[in-house]
Amino acid sequence: KIEIISGPQDGMIITLTEENLITQWTRDNGSLLSFPWDKELGSPQAVIRYQGGVWEIEPQDALHGLYVMNGGGKISGTNKIEIGQIYRANYTWLKIKNIQAD
Repeated sequence: KIEIISGPQDGMIITLTEENLITQWTRDNGSLLSFPWDKELGSPQAVIRYQGGVWEIEPQDALHGLYVMNGGGKISGTNKIEIGQIYRANYTWLKIKNIQAD
């Protein structure tokens, strides 16, 4: 479960399931994590996927990058997602609320 903690969707919870094991964080419509109001987000900004028994996030080649706000700084490459992490890309902030493995 991912909580949106900024912008017009502040407080909304998004649940990723086996139907969406790969999701793009983007400004374009059509993704569970699309934020068209954030005009500086990449298309996509990052890819979130379930692979090898863990959830991962991988920044894409977006202009402003992707940051872990609670201790990680700017990230590159594929990173394991953990409960409590807060990610920021431009004006969009996401907080990881829960992780369950099937």
